[in-house]
Amino acid sequence: MKKTVSVILATCVGCVALSGCQPGQNTPGATVVGAAAGGLIGSQFFHGDGKAAGVIMGALIGGIVGNQVGKYMDRQDRANMQNAIIRTPVGQQASWTNQNTNAGPVTYNVRPVSNYYSGNRYCRKYHTTITIRGREQRATGHACRQPNGVWKIIN
Repeated sequence: MKKTVSVILATCVGCVALSGCQPGQNTPGATVVGAAAGGLIGSQFFHGDGKAAGVIMGALIGGIVGNQVGKYMDRQDRANMQNAIIRTPVGQQASWTNQNTNAGPVTYNVRPVSNYYSGNRYCRKYHTTITIRGREQRATGHACRQPNGVWKIIN
């Protein structure tokens, strides 16, 4: 279960981090990814007659969390996240704090943990910790360089 939550959170963070560079694109995408992840998590906790309610509640909560994460990551955070995933040496950590959010300071820590090839694509596995209002959210993600040179989250 812990692995599933980590994969889902990594996907949320990754989608937000490597989405397009236009301001405002993070919130809708993060909301949708969060809702999908929440629905998946809800379906694992509830069974029988309560399963539908669990999926709906999970999707609602996930959508709210995803929406908030999307709002907190501005253009500079996305650029920092992408640079950290791509340029930080394996085993080292890139960190930064965005002081200009509605929730107060948001701190990001990204640590690439391995390089590998998936087919013909060069990829990196990384761990991310985001701290919002003193709450840590941890995730593991994977990103691969596409043939056109752009990096894409693959989780």
